[in-house]
Amino acid sequence: MSKSQSKTEPQWTRVGKGIYKTKNKGGTVRYQVRVAYATNSANKAKLTVDTLDEAQRRVREAARIRKEGKNVRDVWDTEKGRDGKRRKRVPIGTFFEEYLKDCEEREDIGDKKLPSKGGPGPALRSTKSHKSRCRTLFGYLEKLKVGHLDDLTPEKFVALRDEMAHETGYAEKTQASLLGHLMVMIKTRKQHELPPGFPHEHSRVKAVPPAEPLTPPDDPSKWGGHEFDAFPALPLLDAFRLAEDLAPPRRLVVYLATLMGLRPGEIFGLQLGEISYEEDRVSLNIKTSRGDKQNAYVKTKNSNRILPVPPVLQDALVGYCTEFHDWDPLSGSNPPEKDALLILGLHGVREATQTCGGAIMNALKRLEMTKEHLGGAVHLQHLRRTCLSYIQNASELTSYMLEEFNPDEDGPDVLEDYGTTQLSFTRLGMRVTPKSASKYAGHSEQGESSDRRAERVTLHHYNRRVLRADPVRDTSDWLSLMVKLEKRAELIEAGEEPDWSIPVAKKEQFLTDGDEDWVSYLRFADENDLSRRQIENAMYGRSAWLQTVLGGPVPTRKVLSLDHQLGGGSPFRTALRLEDLEMLRTYLTTFRPNDLCGRLGFSECDSRVGSVTDYMVAQGLVTPAEQPYSNSGYRFHPEEVDRAHEALVVQPFLRQLLTGGAQPPRTLGLKLNDEPIFRTRYGDGKRRPDQLAEQAERCLEGLEAAGLVEELRNGSWKITDQGQKHLEGDSNE
Repeated sequence: MSKSQSKTEPQWTRVGKGIYKTKNKGGTVRYQVRVAYATNSANKAKLTVDTLDEAQRRVREAARIRKEGKNVRDVWDTEKGRDGKRRKRVPIGTFFEEYLKDCEEREDIGDKKLPSKGGPGPALRSTKSHKSRCRTLFGYLEKLKVGHLDDLTPEKFVALRDEMAHETGYAEKTQASLLGHLMVMIKTRKQHELPPGFPHEHSRVKAVPPAEPLTPPDDPSKWGGHEFDAFPALPLLDAFRLAEDLAPPRRLVVYLATLMGLRPGEIFGLQLGEISYEEDRVSLNIKTSRGDKQNAYVKTKNSNRILPVPPVLQDALVGYCTEFHDWDPLSGSNPPEKDALLILGLHGVREATQTCGGAIMNALKRLEMTKEHLGGAVHLQHLRRTCLSYIQNASELTSYMLEEFNPDEDGPDVLEDYGTTQLSFTRLGMRVTPKSASKYAGHSEQGESSDRRAERVTLHHYNRRVLRADPVRDTSDWLSLMVKLEKRAELIEAGEEPDWSIPVAKKEQFLTDGDEDWVSYLRFADENDLSRRQIENAMYGRSAWLQTVLGGPVPTRKVLSLDHQLGGGSPFRTALRLEDLEMLRTYLTTFRPNDLCGRLGFSECDSRVGSVTDYMVAQGLVTPAEQPYSNSGYRFHPEEVDRAHEALVVQPFLRQLLTGGAQPPRTLGLKLNDEPIFRTRYGDGKRRPDQLAEQAERCLEGLEAAGLVEELRNGSWKITDQGQKHLEGDSNE
């Protein structure tokens, strides 16, 4: 080799069989694989890679190719892309990391924009959702041993689908969503990085019904449907029952979903600046949506819509703004903060979507409106179907409602009490069309023209006043009348006026920690040396004792903290009633049966398996705590445990050591075998000598910790001076 060549060409050093290493001018280490084309061939195929692991994998791959009777160079040449470049192998972990990094960099590109693509499609709208999907998919691919992106062959794609369907039990929609999102992520890579057969063969892999669904399917028999029927919308009166069971500030969330068809994100994303008042009607400009922590655009361009508030809901909405935001939308003035969120929590603080959703689920359980009772799951998203189903069936519902009135009993002008007449109500129901449901739902409108004009022959031969109107406002008015007519029987029974509207929510009065016996559980735990987690477990149902005693969820409310400092987070603390906290404190300080048996020297096996506690209670040796502390099993007050320990362990052992001198545990067990604690676990016989010795030694170790006895070098135990004083009743303690 000449000097000029040695200066320009890299120097290769052999590091393994068929593997050579070099370092470029920039310090980058590269590896070159040199393997024979075929068995007994002197020709070498060369391939340069970045890592030693990749080089070793290529050597093993070449050996497998030769074993199959193929030419290594021909197989590797097929890995070149259309541009002639060798296909780059992307580790699957790097693939997800680069995708998430791209998502974070392009987080503000707007709603429904695909990272690295910039177009509409099935991408998610938050980085948190992207990370969750990537974690799920990476776990599956790792289980299927997909190390690199090009390992994701169509066969592996089918295996991925089967793993979701048959092992995890994902529904078909979930499978399709995950597979579709993975396809979108792969499309962001360069052409020479794509797996073989992508995207045509991969797109043929479709979702399949799971063998054992993760979520039990709906039961149509509960609502009188047939197999494969979709779970119907919740009736209007049932939705109102749900709202009335919630705390007043949270009722508006249900009303907005039920009467205006808003999505959960649209409800929690409503801002004060999106509320307007014109022509005696309050309207909402739906243009933002809120997830867990951030505001974003609405779902689609059709979701950006302006909806008039139904008259039956208008007073409640205006009162909500006045009560919680000190702003009256009817005044014509601008809100103090246009970007302030409309929906607030119970005490005027920001409402979390999970907290409100949990409150709705608890209310559904109390009202027996769960999937077990109805056959399908009701949630906030499902409630908007009530509004849309009423709109789509407006004609039939209008006729049905008119048939419900009896002119002989109700009078011919009964509808005038509701601000309408039979003719006006009929015309109003005719103007509410299925297209209005699309408008309310924020879906694309199909079928009729934008101004709902009929054909020319229709305009000539029929009343144009019926056909020309504002469909959205008419829909709002019709929904308001339907609410009043549906609740007619309830209003008459309650003595309410026919021109009824939804009541205004009132903000709960703020209390300071300790007012009216509402005490912060954090402060109570610290002052009483209790574990905060124990109280939280009792509050949230992980420990059911307190909820069982109270017969339901533990009452809580927010109070102002006594030690809050500016910049130190929220000034509110969760408080419980003082009597509940005191009762819980007493319960937490009581002893379980295992703890009592441990003090008396029983082994864990005895206290767990046998009936030692039942035997001692039946013999009157120990008295359990009163109700309600022992309602789900024996509990013992600390002072009772100390008394039982003194009577059953301390006194017998100290007397025996005082009279008999130093003795080993085995001798003590035999001398005291008539004592109640040395019976079998069921109290029906004596224990074996080795068991007596073990139990006696455990008792002596407890007495030694109290300084009443001490162990000698020969293994015997003797009573101490403090033990003698204790026995004489002259202890220094």
